[in-house]
Amino acid sequence: MEQPFVEYHLENNSLHVFTFHNNSHKAAEEYMRLQNEALEMWIIDNHADEPFRMVIDISQSGLFPISHTLSHSLSLLRKYQQIPNRYFAYITSNRNDLLMLRQLAEGGGKDWEERRRTFPPEELSEAKAWLMGVIPNSSKESN
Repeated sequence: MEQPFVEYHLENNSLHVFTFHNNSHKAAEEYMRLQNEALEMWIIDNHADEPFRMVIDISQSGLFPISHTLSHSLSLLRKYQQIPNRYFAYITSNRNDLLMLRQLAEGGGKDWEERRRTFPPEELSEAKAWLMGVIPNSSKESN
């Protein structure tokens, strides 16, 4: 059996972990599909007012085409009144990936910086601790 482009699992009922094995457009599309499914289940399970915490492990694959994922808006935005705030911990130590994420952060403003952080693979537990430290609020998702 062929390895998936992206693997997903829910950890401790509150951390959504996405591990990339490939950084292609197909991987980005699979990630968006998996994220949409997980986010919808989160909403259906009455967690819309809680943060949606994601570990995005790109340490083995490299950064997927971010622009490709940004061009695919969340289909759930039209379906639900409230979308949970999403928080991302990117796991990588690749200099090019870190540079690209830093450039995106600079262009994304305060919201991007508050909701996204990068961690090297050896600091995975710190990344998870940061995500778990996010305080729930009920403001609507803006992106």
